Amino acid sequence: MVTDDSASNGEFLATTVGRTPDLVRLDIQIPGADGYATVAAMREHPTLAEAPIFAITAYAMEGDPQKGLDAGFTDY
Repeated sequence: MVTDDSASNGEFLATTVGRTPDLVRLDIQIPGADGYATVAAMREHPTLAEAPIFAITAYAMEGDPQKGLDAGFTDY
């Protein structure tokens, strides 16, 4: 499993698909596609579709939590 904070979303998906993680903490602002695109891709995979995925971010604008929930995060 990728635990390096600098891992791209592609690396993360490649190592996570096929596993059922207990919990995923996902930054919104990651290299490559952002956390919103990554969580959407994760929700497309059967082994990740129901995984608890929590958004970790410094974004604090009004509406951001709901945007995260709408994107597929379990919590923001």
